[in-house]
Amino acid sequence: MLTRREPARFGRAMGRLALGARTVEEAERRGVIASRLPSHEWPERPLQVTAVNARTGAFRVFERDERVPLLDAVAASFPR
Repeated sequence: MLTRREPARFGRAMGRLALGARTVEEAERRGVIASRLPSHEWPERPLQVTAVNARTGAFRVFERDERVPLLDAVAASFPR
């Protein structure tokens, strides 16, 4: 049984499900995400976008100062 005490293991298990899911092509998915963002620039106020690496289960937080484009951060937070 997976528990919150093993976040990386849980993340890998969820990642396997996400990687196995049938989805649209990446370009189409990114286009949909881009169309729904009110802005493609990071806001001035604090914002953290979280993601989990589907292969390793590693948790990641994206913030403005990391110089990762907002669209990339948001796309990483959604299953592919």
